[in-house]
Amino acid sequence: MSPPWADNVGPVPADYASVNPSQSARTLVFVHGWPGLWSTWSNQLVAFAPTYQVIALDMRGFGNSTHPGDARSSGQMRDHASDVRCVVQHALGQEGKAVCVGHDWGSQVCYESARIYPDTFEAAAGTIPYIPPVGPFVPIAALAKQVPTLTYQIYFDKKTDAAVAELDGNVRRALRSTYKPATFKRPEGVLQSDSDFLSQEDYIVKAYEASGFEKTLQFYTTENRQGHHEWVNSNDRLQVVVKQPTALIYPEADPVGDWGQLLHVLHSADFMPNLTVSKVPGAHWPHTESPETYNSALSAWLDKLPKPEGQKWEDKTFTEKISQMVVDEIVEEEPLPAPEEEPMIHEEL
Repeated sequence: MSPPWADNVGPVPADYASVNPSQSARTLVFVHGWPGLWSTWSNQLVAFAPTYQVIALDMRGFGNSTHPGDARSSGQMRDHASDVRCVVQHALGQEGKAVCVGHDWGSQVCYESARIYPDTFEAAAGTIPYIPPVGPFVPIAALAKQVPTLTYQIYFDKKTDAAVAELDGNVRRALRSTYKPATFKRPEGVLQSDSDFLSQEDYIVKAYEASGFEKTLQFYTTENRQGHHEWVNSNDRLQVVVKQPTALIYPEADPVGDWGQLLHVLHSADFMPNLTVSKVPGAHWPHTESPETYNSALSAWLDKLPKPEGQKWEDKTFTEKISQMVVDEIVEEEPLPAPEEEPMIHEEL
């Protein structure tokens, strides 16, 4: 299920797609969340390729990117930040710089990448607010009491094996449950079936059927969350402020959370002195549900960034034909039959 021009890179081999028009002075690296893949950025790859070099990767444990071991403890934010940096350096060279653009958990990965590696990441954007790793660690069980829509994360953390078995048992239904547009009424159970899905559904289903969900739940484990939090707080050389330009482009009807409200609850802006905030239509996946609006907001922010100086990338020109390959690779040829309706993940926690 690799992209047609993928590369394996770094100590943790990561698949990534790269489209680079000649004379491109700035690079965008797109980082998916859960349960995403590089291909969920297809609308952005095609839209921004004429102006920027664009890169989209499968994160460790997703798609054809490998995972080094135990997903409970070896998928901390600093691990993901290192992976993204390796991809940028592989594509652009050791001195390469990029703007990191994330969705869902990919947002936090981008913020952390910019914070930890300011020489590589000149700016960062996300769809959820920055969660600054300050103060005492807050377990998800405690956080879910304040934000009940996050209760499903307790299941993923405490009953990981059961969650994996259920997700792997009906991949299509599991994926459909997360790709709900803003017009869909959120059910009581977190993972229940509905008929809305992406045009690229078959591509994503096949990828997850091949790799499984086990490694992808790394974002939800206490070991990874607490491990990164403690590492940051014990490392005096690290600062929790993201000094580069940042953007929060959040959807107005996300069933997971009210990101505008949480932006203030988390005091994210206090740790991002150069933050721009925009609200766009859509539910949890604004870049796929309302790509034109999302792209417009992202483009407006990118246009205001300081012009890159002295950056000359190796010319790896891809033609418009390659841009079309992004679309062709994920277009379903023969839609598979819809699965029988069964409830998903409703076990009491």
